[in-house]
Amino acid sequence: MCRVSSSFFSRLVLNADVLTIRLIVLASLLHVLHEHEYHVLRYNSRGVGTSSGRSSFTGIEEGKDLEAIVQWAVKEVGGDDGVDIVTIIGYSHGALVATLHPNLDLPTKTAFVLLSYPLGPRSFLTLFKGSHYDQKLDELITDTKSKVFVAFGGRDEFTSFDRYKTWVEQLKSKADTAATQGNSEALRVLSVPEASHFWLDESNDRLCAELSSWLASL
Repeated sequence: MCRVSSSFFSRLVLNADVLTIRLIVLASLLHVLHEHEYHVLRYNSRGVGTSSGRSSFTGIEEGKDLEAIVQWAVKEVGGDDGVDIVTIIGYSHGALVATLHPNLDLPTKTAFVLLSYPLGPRSFLTLFKGSHYDQKLDELITDTKSKVFVAFGGRDEFTSFDRYKTWVEQLKSKADTAATQGNSEALRVLSVPEASHFWLDESNDRLCAELSSWLASL
């Protein structure tokens, strides 16, 4: 019982998102996270809802907020013992912000879930700092400590399926670098041709099943 309790209190998932539709998508994943004994923290970005401040429009300040929240949550949940793993989930714009968070120091593992990464409108959403986000994602993918789960749909309203497929091939090529250094599971990709940006139909069941399988492998 102590081991189970320890596992329960040493898992944490963070996600940051804005609109109601995003909350619906993230809420649909709660049962999966609870099945894997995660504490779950959801919060509004700066300037959204009751959160103070205002948007930076580049996402960079939001990335710093995420780092501060992770540090606070790890201390609150794990105390002096810390936590085993922190999984950061970002949906749509939140996926951009998630990639700004660095891997935590071992022995705490860090994992990232990027849902409907807004590749198409990324430059607009970040005031044309797309190259900065490319660099940060590359750093995650090639880091030997990283575990990254990427999911996208073929009917995404903001990024074409062909563009996603080209992008993923590039990510896989970079992940091969991590694989040669011992991290064979640096990247897992879920491509669902019938899924939209919002994962509100049967594709959500597929997403939950694949996410559960990936979490079990961490």
